[in-house]
Amino acid sequence: MNVLFTIIHIFGLVTMGFSGVMLTCLITSAIAGDGALDAFLMAVPITLAAGMLLFFPTMKTPKKVSRQAGFLLVSMTWSLIPVFCTLPLLFFMPQLSFIDAYFEVVSDLTTTGATLLSGIDKLPMSINLWRHELNWIAGMGIIIFAVAILPILGIGGMQLYIAETPGSVKESDLPPRIAQTAKALWMVYAGITVVCIIALKLAGMGWFDAICHAFSAMSLGGGFHT
Repeated sequence: MNVLFTIIHIFGLVTMGFSGVMLTCLITSAIAGDGALDAFLMAVPITLAAGMLLFFPTMKTPKKVSRQAGFLLVSMTWSLIPVFCTLPLLFFMPQLSFIDAYFEVVSDLTTTGATLLSGIDKLPMSINLWRHELNWIAGMGIIIFAVAILPILGIGGMQLYIAETPGSVKESDLPPRIAQTAKALWMVYAGITVVCIIALKLAGMGWFDAICHAFSAMSLGGGFHT
């Protein structure tokens, strides 16, 4: 039972993290006045509330993740996080079915480059930014993101890294300070992204297009730029 509560606790943390990412799109929509503000005003509180309901009641659970729990958590993350990620799309485009919205965000999160949406260049800035942010985060890996922040809560991330890594990996093969390694990778990834944005801006793109193109280029999800 403790293992289940630990998984729920970590998943709640990741869910709250995605609500924070969603908040940047809410702010973008408010500034740009692109018509999608209501969609994010509904999606952000729902995602945040769901994360909090999972996270805070399980705070006293022992913070130890076995390899088996790591595999289960990875499966939950890749299966259930997209459900919350569909909310902005579903609220803004009520004609879009849940299956189509789920396909869209899973394609984002796996950097596949496939999309069911038409007229992408006419979508609101905030909706397009949401799609690109999902692409960019997934480029480095959701679980690597979790590995980088979980130690703050005293939760070991080694098993999550093993579960997310393809092939056969032994703990002895991994760096002794995996959390620090993950943070360093994120800093390099973000730094190169900033350089890419500036380079595209200097080449003549607007700031928003430069950000979206840089996000999709860094994540190798090239089919998603505007």
